[in-house]
Amino acid sequence: MKAKLKAASAAVLIAALLAGCGDMAAKKTTGEPANYGTYPNDYKALIDTYRKTTLNDPSSTVVQYLNEPSTGWTRVASGPVFGYRVCLIVNGKNSYNGQVGNLLTEVFIRNDAVVSYRAADHSSSAYDAGVQSACEAVSAK
Repeated sequence: MKAKLKAASAAVLIAALLAGCGDMAAKKTTGEPANYGTYPNDYKALIDTYRKTTLNDPSSTVVQYLNEPSTGWTRVASGPVFGYRVCLIVNGKNSYNGQVGNLLTEVFIRNDAVVSYRAADHSSSAYDAGVQSACEAVSAK
């Protein structure tokens, strides 16, 4: 139990430290300042369209937006990506038609496309800690 708590705490600390390093990470990897792409003016429609293709019953999903898009970066399989982060609270249905509860969700958008959609499932995993840290960073702005 203590090992899991230490791992989760370490992940939160690392994610918090990295959250403010977007331009530094860009300069290290590309030698250029971060390029975040075009601002997603219609971000709610982009996210709704994405949710319709991925959730079990998107019409019954309740969504609360926590922030407007803010610049940041995330890591995907191909490496770091710069763009805009939006955090949400999502309550949808699972495959048994039951509500899953409020899940903190990070959506990452670049050039009017959803690049990453991550939901924390209330566990103590490093994945959840990363979502929580990213959303704390934008909520504090």
